[in-house]
Order: sequence, then C-alpha cells, then structure tokens
Amino acid sequence: MTGYGSTVFEVSGEYYTLELRSVNSRHVDVRVRLPWHDVRLDSLLTAAAKQGLHRGRLEISILSSASSGDRAVDTLVSIPDPGMLEAEARAGAGQGAVPEAGPLADEFRQAHVGLSSLCKELGLDEPLQAQDVLGYMTACIHEEARTGMASAPPDFSNRAMAALQEAQEGLQIMRRREGKLMGMAIGEQMAEAASMVTQLERIAAEQPRRLGEKLRDRVTHTLEALGEAKEALDKGRLTAEIAVYVDRADVTEELVRLRAHFAHFAEIMAGDPPHGRKMDFLLQEMFREINTTGAKSHDSRSNNLVVNAKSVFEKIREVVQNVE
Repeated sequence: MTGYGSTVFEVSGEYYTLELRSVNSRHVDVRVRLPWHDVRLDSLLTAAAKQGLHRGRLEISILSSASSGDRAVDTLVSIPDPGMLEAEARAGAGQGAVPEAGPLADEFRQAHVGLSSLCKELGLDEPLQAQDVLGYMTACIHEEARTGMASAPPDFSNRAMAALQEAQEGLQIMRRREGKLMGMAIGEQMAEAASMVTQLERIAAEQPRRLGEKLRDRVTHTLEALGEAKEALDKGRLTAEIAVYVDRADVTEELVRLRAHFAHFAEIMAGDPPHGRKMDFLLQEMFREINTTGAKSHDSRSNNLVVNAKSVFEKIREVVQNVE
C-alpha cells in the first residue's frame, strides 16, 4: 500500500526533514537514508518502522535543511590553509606568547587533542608534529565532505525517533484511506463472484438429472446399434455405472466450500489487521474449488461461469497481495 508522511524537527539549532514513502510490496522492506553513516540510528529507525508494518517497501529519509550543494560550499570554505596554520603556530612559538584565539587556531587545538588521545589509545609514544595534526584535520574534513556530516549531533537519535512516530501518523492516514477504497473494490468483486457461484449452484442442481438423461439416451442409442448382442449386457450393472458417473460429476461439495470461504473472507475484511496473508490464502483455496468445479462440469454454461469467476479471483488476488 502506498503512503507518504513527513515532519520537520530541530537539533542543536539546525532543522532536519524526515520523510516516509511507502509503496506496494509483498514483503517487508525498510530502507534508511541518513546524512551520515550511523549504524545504530539506522537499526533503531528500521526496527521502529517494522513494528507497524506487515507488507510494503518503506523508505525513510532524513535530510538537512541545507542542500547538498550548500554543504559542499561550506565544507570547502572551512578547509584550513595548512600554510596559514603552520605560520600561526611558528609565530606564536617564536614570540613566546600564546597566539590569539581564532577559528583556525581553535580547530587546530581540537584536532591536536583528538589526535593525541588516539595516539595514546593506540600506544604511539612519538611526539606529534604540526604536520601530523594538519594531516589529521585534512582527513577529518574530507570525510565530512564525503558524508555530509562527520557525526550526528547530540540527542539526535531521540529527536529522530520522535519525528518518525509523527511522520508515521500521516503515512498511516493515507494508507488507511487507500485501504478503505481497496476494500470497497474487493467487496464489489467478491459480490460479483458470489453471484456467479449462485448461478453455478442452480446449474449444479439440474446437472444430475440432465447428465443422467443424456447418458441414458446414449446407452439406448448404443444398445440399438448392437442389435441381438445387447441381450448379453447386464442392465443392472450398466445402470449402476451411470449412477456412479453422475455422482462423480456432482459439484455440490465444492460450491458449499466456496460459500464458506466467502463468509470467512468477509469476516477477515471486517476484523482487525493484518488481513493480507489470510486473504491471499483463502483466495488460493477459492481457486482450488473453482478449478475442481470446472473439471467436473459437463455444461457449457458452467464452464463459462468458472472462467469468469477465475478472472475475478485473479483481479482480487492482485490487490490482496499488497494489503497489510
């Protein structure tokens, strides 16, 4: 079933848009797109989305308020000039004074702290040089430019999960509206199929008599053609064989089961979801019964009704395979 939902949320002064798109699928398939690589948030969003989803392909996208082109420009502008940083560091060291705090100097200090911590964790005791810190900064900046953001802001997961729940409400409204229309269409088609079964029941009630008369006429014609040889035939055995043949052509049992399937199908549609897989199973059983009815039929009217009923069941099944 198809649907769309979206919401805007704010984290650390920046706005993000969470969008949900649902399209038809026989199985559950959730895909998440984030501005950065975050396995934990991906898993949380996927698990939360699957809780209320039994069928369908759902796409979850979180987009920053700035476009990708804007982020690329910002990233390029923020890349520090290695020569400027190195000259600033040497000037401060040569004058014996603490350099004036500025954006580039602050970034350099933060990178130095981060790289020092990483080296200590890895057991690297060599002293860091300015060029080492610059290389570390460049690597971090290129990673940020590639992913769009180095990491998620604090408390982003909680805000994103709340936004997902809000967007799901809008998506479910659209899906329920579509489901209501689909239910009306399925109900009309099932009523059409039930009307055909009613006609089959009328023909089936006449079939034993009509088939018996037809067989007796054939037997009579055959006996007349045999002439004197007909006296050797066992008329009682012949009558019994005709009765067995007529009984095997009886489709009353199949039509009774079809009626039971119709009633069960209506109960499922009126009950609580999920509906799709149960309805799909019942339609398979309806196909089985209508095929058997057609195989036993000896009336052209019945054959035409069976073909039309199978066509209606196939239309319903195409819809049901995408129902929750």
